[in-house]
Amino acid sequence: MPKRAARSPGFLSVAELRRQVRTGAVDTVLVMFTDAYGRFMGKRFDATFFLDHALAHGAEACDYLLTVDMEMNPVPGYRLASWDQGYGDFHLRPDLRTLRTAAWLDRSALVICDVLDSAGHAPVAPAPRNLLRRQVDRAARLGYTAMAGSELEYYLFRNSYRDAAQKPLEALQPAGWYPRTTTCCRARAPSRTTPPCAARSRPPASRSRIPRANGAAASTS
Repeated sequence: MPKRAARSPGFLSVAELRRQVRTGAVDTVLVMFTDAYGRFMGKRFDATFFLDHALAHGAEACDYLLTVDMEMNPVPGYRLASWDQGYGDFHLRPDLRTLRTAAWLDRSALVICDVLDSAGHAPVAPAPRNLLRRQVDRAARLGYTAMAGSELEYYLFRNSYRDAAQKPLEALQPAGWYPRTTTCCRARAPSRTTPPCAARSRPPASRSRIPRANGAAASTS
């Protein structure tokens, strides 16, 4: 028999998650899906509540999250949902193959979900994960295997977030010697209202759009 591929570090089985919850290593599970811009949206669950309920039954999220712009303002014209036809919920089904520790957050795990309609649990067509799955399946039918890689790009500055928020971007002090760093950053983010890109290799948890819950779950809506 062929050997099974080694699992990447950080991924969890349900049994491993239960064990980490019992020991207190994990107390929160982020139940996530990607919006049209590739950002994680969803809910934070108390880890015990996730294991007892959301693991088997999934969760709900407002469908407006797939119809907003970068500033989270609802955009008219979508057939999925709009002010004219109203907003409702869709169903989030955890894909347990994606269950992993969220090492950048304290005592947290994360799982990515499939986005399904609430009535019959059919895939919501505009959801990015469903769009990608259709294209991967289409390529497979043509005899191709889809492969992808990500390229992470960011700029480092010596300024703190607080300091950077009070200065124009061209006044930030680059961490490296490359003279065009600030220029490149300014070209990408000319507005003073744009969050500064100081040390943005990973967004801080405090900037997340997913509020921390004292109870079982908290929605972004």
